[in-house]
Amino acid sequence: MDNKKRIWSKGRSLFFILALLAMMLGAALSVSAVGEPSVSIDPATETASPGDSFTIDVEVDAGTYDLRGCEVAVSYDSSVMSTSGAQVTGNNLLGDLDIGPTLGDGTVTYSMASATAVSGVSGSMMTIEFTISGTATAGTYDLTITAEMRDENNDAVSGVVTNDGSVTVTVVGFDPMVYDEDEDGVISKSEALTSVTDYFAGDITKAQALEVIALYFAL
Repeated sequence: MDNKKRIWSKGRSLFFILALLAMMLGAALSVSAVGEPSVSIDPATETASPGDSFTIDVEVDAGTYDLRGCEVAVSYDSSVMSTSGAQVTGNNLLGDLDIGPTLGDGTVTYSMASATAVSGVSGSMMTIEFTISGTATAGTYDLTITAEMRDENNDAVSGVVTNDGSVTVTVVGFDPMVYDEDEDGVISKSEALTSVTDYFAGDITKAQALEVIALYFAL
């Protein structure tokens, strides 16, 4: 009888432990099922050289929230890269009102809103093409997100996760003979003047332009 009691007691303890584990697992599953709202840069990393262009998407996921509004700003180092109105496209995921995309000094901002809450909001709300300056120095530069979402009550959504991005600029050695457009092995006057124009446009450095000019005078 004592053995039966001990077996029953152990069985009851095991059942109790299993029940607790089931409750814990159920709680964990319920937490993970609640999608966190997020805004992400896709792709998260890019590699480019001076003069190159690259494109990112700003991806929004409202998780389990119904949205009436969303505003996102992407900040970047304007001394390293640039963009323009023609290089930015907004995609109104709420399908109603929007403002922008608006370009500031080192920022691109896009806002969208709806008179009624929209569920299942997920996708690219903005596409941005950046051009790396011809005089950019090697390094990794951040693309930083600032985001705000508004729920069905027009209250700010808390805990919005922002997944920033970055671009790594790689600089290879400068070859002044890239200005030899007619490929005759020498730098002509017009080709040297092209390098000067590129310098004033910010596409090459002063030292690089002087390398091209020196080849012209070396004739």
